[in-house]
Amino acid sequence: MARRSILQEGRSYIFSEYFKLAVDPEDLLREFGFALGKAQLDLARFEGGDGLAIASSPD
Repeated sequence: MARRSILQEGRSYIFSEYFKLAVDPEDLLREFGFALGKAQLDLARFEGGDGLAIASSPD
């Protein structure tokens, strides 16, 4: 069975209009040929040093 298109053919969309669509984000991604994936990242932590200062915001 053919899937019904979420977007109107021939219509232009500006970036903010995608957020106004009443569709699941995964369905919108599928419309463009993408899929949502979740994975845990193990990123290195920056400990400072080497003369670099870590800036903090004023309270």
